[in-house]
Amino acid sequence: MMKKILFLLFFCISILHYSQIDSKLLYGDWIVTNKEMSDGSRYFSQMPTSNPHTIYYFKKAGYFTKEFITDPESFINFSLKIKDSVIISDNIKHYKIEKLTQNELILLDVNDRKLEKTYGRYYLTRYETARKNDLEKFADQDILSSTPALSPYPKYGIFADEFKNDNDQPFKTKGYLIFDLEKQYIQTILTDITDISTVSQNKLKEIFRYSYKKWNFSKVNHLKHIRMPFVAIGYKIQIQNNTHSNISVGYNISEYDQITLPMDTNKISDAERYNSLALKCFENKDYSCSVENFKKSFLQNKYNLDAHYNYAAINLALGKKDLACQKWKELIGYGQKEAEKEFLKNDCKN
Repeated sequence: MMKKILFLLFFCISILHYSQIDSKLLYGDWIVTNKEMSDGSRYFSQMPTSNPHTIYYFKKAGYFTKEFITDPESFINFSLKIKDSVIISDNIKHYKIEKLTQNELILLDVNDRKLEKTYGRYYLTRYETARKNDLEKFADQDILSSTPALSPYPKYGIFADEFKNDNDQPFKTKGYLIFDLEKQYIQTILTDITDISTVSQNKLKEIFRYSYKKWNFSKVNHLKHIRMPFVAIGYKIQIQNNTHSNISVGYNISEYDQITLPMDTNKISDAERYNSLALKCFENKDYSCSVENFKKSFLQNKYNLDAHYNYAAINLALGKKDLACQKWKELIGYGQKEAEKEFLKNDCKN
């Protein structure tokens, strides 16, 4: 079982049998409407993100991703090669097109160095179609409850260096921004102030209040009022041994776990180093060393699902069922279906 799991780390997915697609259907703007893991589990991002509703733009010469519908000149194009139903990015990473119609696209985010169960699946709708549908839904209303496709968006950073003071303490909060397009005014309503100081609350509200000119309203300028949910998380991060404060804000979302914060550079490199050591130990049949380093890897980077699953599988093979069950239970808390299957299959106790 363990050999099978680890073998997937090096397994290259064959693309010879996928059906041919009409690549012209792919071109243009697409908006991500939902994300999940390849087995249908809750999405568990392994990259920093503040907006889960990513925009993908495909054209003949290449493609790029962005958080909002903005001018493409400021974005780096990735090379684009389509073979059968596979969008090839590089020798390791590619997208498998699971479905493509005029208005619907499903992509499997494949990385041949990772376990198949940790691939992400993205459901996308053509942006203009999503926007048209939302416009029809709110056709008779002056007040809009914003959607990812029908919403104002920041032209550039709203906060600049406002939360980069070392004295700023970590916090999280969420609520709504109320845009008054007639008076050109933004009101902030916080619905969760459990983990944010009064000082940070006032600072956040003040910044939003005077940020009106930093927003683009071209998609919604026919409206009078807009109500947009948002989540804000203030955090500290270490970069080259220096600690910095910062803030990550997600718009048109209402759950904290929809934001994945950037990680300390030291932790990322340490996690990768421990993961490589774990694999080498496994190849040398030093299983205690392998499990120890997989543990160190996910302790440095909790988003490394491969390390979590491999840690559980080795412990089970070594007869340490309790540790395997404990890890699967943790992954169940992250919404991972494969962990739930293993938990039940091995008669783990709650």
